[in-house]
Amino acid sequence: MPKVSDEHRAARRSAIIDAAMRVFLRNGYSRTSMADIIAESGLSAGAIYGYFDGKQALVHAVAERVLGARIAEVQALSGSDVPHPSAVMRAVLEGVRNEPFSGVVVQLWAEAAADEHLRAGLTRVFSELRATLIAVVSAWGEAHPEVVPAGVDDWSRRVGLVIAGLGPGFLLFSSLLEDFDQEAYLSGIALALGIEPVALAR
Repeated sequence: MPKVSDEHRAARRSAIIDAAMRVFLRNGYSRTSMADIIAESGLSAGAIYGYFDGKQALVHAVAERVLGARIAEVQALSGSDVPHPSAVMRAVLEGVRNEPFSGVVVQLWAEAAADEHLRAGLTRVFSELRATLIAVVSAWGEAHPEVVPAGVDDWSRRVGLVIAGLGPGFLLFSSLLEDFDQEAYLSGIALALGIEPVALAR
């Protein structure tokens, strides 16, 4: 029997996650069964369970996919120039706005409030995102000590947490409020935090 390549396994795993995300978005997490995901994927139950042992494992993979993309976007800013915190914020919110499955994350946050195991998985991924944000804004703070005279460590922890928290608010309002004004939200952030205006690409 030919050996399955790592590339094939990675592609198959990704396709299963895609199927789960589509069903979660369409039906909601709590109303989705493994049978629904299996049907959506077009694969056999054995093929699915060869990669994931159940819906909870798939949920964690979905969270890692969506939040991991935000981590990669922030890390991509760390090139030769140290990005201003407003640029970091813009990168996060741009990613959130352009994420086709961002509505799944809103569902998962609600479920996690009552599901300890799901909450633990989301907390782990969110903590990684927060650590990445702290590292990036810390680099800016170190390059601009005149703005952070009291020390960069505490400042970067606070600013990184705030930036991490803005994404969920943006997502929730975008998902629930038909008249949500994204640009007004962003300009309000700039006013509240006293930073450069943040504008999304059109």
